[in-house]
Amino acid sequence: STSRSPIALGHAIDHALSFSDNYGLGIPNFLYNVRPGQFDRVLICTETPRQAVPAELIEALNAEVICDE
Repeated sequence: STSRSPIALGHAIDHALSFSDNYGLGIPNFLYNVRPGQFDRVLICTETPRQAVPAELIEALNAEVICDE
């Protein structure tokens, strides 16, 4: 899952990915301990339209977006 709260790297947190929020509010969001290329398939499930999901997040994870439009 994602978080709007920044967490310091170290101990259990060994990787952080920052990206823009999908509501257009300019609030940074974070994904922890998921490295690009770590998984064969990554699904992003969202309540917003696909085009609201930050392209940098989709590209970094080579993800598929699933939404209810």
